[in-house]
This record gives sequence, structure tokens and C-alpha cells, in this order.
Amino acid sequence: MRAMTTLILCFSTFAWLATPLFSSDSVSITRVDEDWELVVREPSPMLDSPQISTWMSPTDSLDGKHFATDFNHAQRPDFSSGGFQVKAMDWESLMDDCISDSGDNLSNDNETIRWTQRMEIKENALEFSIHDGTSQSWGTFGGTNTKVLFDQSPVANLNAYSVNKSAEWAGVGFGGNRVQSLTLKRIRIYVNDQLVASVDVNQVIQ
Repeated sequence: MRAMTTLILCFSTFAWLATPLFSSDSVSITRVDEDWELVVREPSPMLDSPQISTWMSPTDSLDGKHFATDFNHAQRPDFSSGGFQVKAMDWESLMDDCISDSGDNLSNDNETIRWTQRMEIKENALEFSIHDGTSQSWGTFGGTNTKVLFDQSPVANLNAYSVNKSAEWAGVGFGGNRVQSLTLKRIRIYVNDQLVASVDVNQVIQ
């Protein structure tokens, strides 16, 4: 119980330190959820614009195994427009991926897209998936059908995860003038499927 209390205080007080959120080995983080919000000002379906990407890593680096999501475009095997692509990456090599069922382009002015990115260690595998997505263009989206994974997790826990780095890596790769805002709203931290901390981040990326 003391370790859990320390963990909650750590997140509440130091959520925006550049160092990993919790480095002690007394508690092992097994799941991290990030809630995101994208507000599109004026998309251009003809130009496949805007194009947004986020990254999430079990450490504070993109060296080695990590995850990425491309929104309103995909890059496998060649570039395609619309929908989103979830990717498991080892350095720059694509190891696993999933392309959304809906391949529609974002096409509604002043549209708000919300989703949760989930990274977790489960049965020794490192998994990533999109959940609770809502939008006009794609309707509701996400779930286990968006899961990508590494069969053997490269880390024993997610204690080295850095919310700072998730915010730093995310961005609008093309059509930034068509985006009103991209915001990392909050994170939730789990230990053995038990929620131990929820932190409002509200970091505006753009």
C-alpha cells in the first residue's frame, strides 16, 4: 500500500518531469493509457490533409521497440490516404501493423476526434491498441482489432515510460494550418490491471 501511495503522489506532483515517471522497482507499471484530442479546422480530402502522427514507447526513447499511429493516412506498403495505421516498430523497421477498417479521409470542418492509446505488458508480450475513438468521419473506432504487439516484451515493466516524450514526439506532419489543436489530455497508470493514477496533462502539441 505504501508503494501505491508513493506512486500516486509521484504522478500528481511530478507528471511533467523529463525523467521517467516512476523509476523505483518496488512497483511495476503494466499499462499506460493516453487520452488524445484532435480538432481539425478545415481538412482537404483532395490533398490528404492534415496528416497526424503519435508515438508511444516503453522507455523515454524511440531507439529499439516502440509504437506509432498515423492518422488520416497510412504508409504500408505504399502511401494511402484516410483512416489510420497502427504500427509496432523496432528502430525504423516495421514489425507489425494494422490499418483501420474505415479508410475515409477527414472531411468535416471543425471536427473533433478523440481516442485513447493503450500500451501494456500482457503475458510477457508488449501490446499497443487504440480504444474509445469517436469522430464524425470514422464514427466510433478502436478496440482489440487495432492491436499490434511484440511477442516478447523488451522491458519487464513500463516504469521508464515518459509522458514528456509522448508529447514531444507527436505532431502534424503535413497540413498544420488545417489543424486547430492536437492535445494530450490525460494519462492513466495501471499496476496489474488496477488503476493507480490518473493525471490531467492538457499539453497542447499544436
